[in-house]
Amino acid sequence: MAYEFAQVEGDFMSLRESDLKSVLPNRMLFQAFLEQLRTGHQVLLTDVPSIPLLIQDRDEWGNLYWPILAGQSCG
Repeated sequence: MAYEFAQVEGDFMSLRESDLKSVLPNRMLFQAFLEQLRTGHQVLLTDVPSIPLLIQDRDEWGNLYWPILAGQSCG
């Protein structure tokens, strides 16, 4: 499932309610969903994220890891 890491959207500030109506959990308000994204309780996967939240990197020993990018526009 690591291939999905690159699909995690990090640009929460540009998300519009009209674009997400089809993916909002049942009876969850848009603002509550955004808060769930900000706190990491939910993630939003997209084929091409505006700003990916995770970028694959390698440590000094060559091990792969997926850091959360600092300074993201996560609101």
